[in-house]
Amino acid sequence: MGRKRIFLVGRPGSEIHTVKRLLEQHPGGIVFPATDFFQKVAPASWLQRITGFVGVSARNRIQELFEDQLDGVQQKVDPYHLLSRRRIVEHFIESLDLDARRKRAKFWVEPSPSNGAHIDLIEDHLPDAKFVHVIDCPNLEATGEHLDSTLTDWLENLHTIEQHLDKPNHHSVRHNELLKSTRHTASDLFNSLR
Repeated sequence: MGRKRIFLVGRPGSEIHTVKRLLEQHPGGIVFPATDFFQKVAPASWLQRITGFVGVSARNRIQELFEDQLDGVQQKVDPYHLLSRRRIVEHFIESLDLDARRKRAKFWVEPSPSNGAHIDLIEDHLPDAKFVHVIDCPNLEATGEHLDSTLTDWLENLHTIEQHLDKPNHHSVRHNELLKSTRHTASDLFNSLR
């Protein structure tokens, strides 16, 4: 497959939006809206992990996603396919691939920050996927519980990055590098997509 599939990974509220805007400027790609698709399709119980089926509430959220957020992108959904996680993921990827092909894009980007929690699931379904990890600094202006949750989210993000950055299909964009030289960061990012 010549078309690259790219997933942004980072904390919600991080510089992920800046990286998304950089990728939107690349003439060879298309950046879809954040869908949190893999958050919706991830197994919620041990039974769902074993069987590969999704629960009723997940099916409803996924159906809404196909009808609302991906309106005009998706292919017709066969309700039977909404039972199997593998088939749902295949349908989602086929829909994004189809839209990218229509627009002659060489790559597409799914920018949901929640992708970081589902890298293994994404790689299981898409071994050729690329990931761009956005590494930022925590907001230390938060107070009380907000500071605890901010630091916890930040540490979880760093742990995720640490687990995957040695893989060739994972690239990082650091907040401080983005601030220093957006042009150099963009060039490095675009080169990593080749």
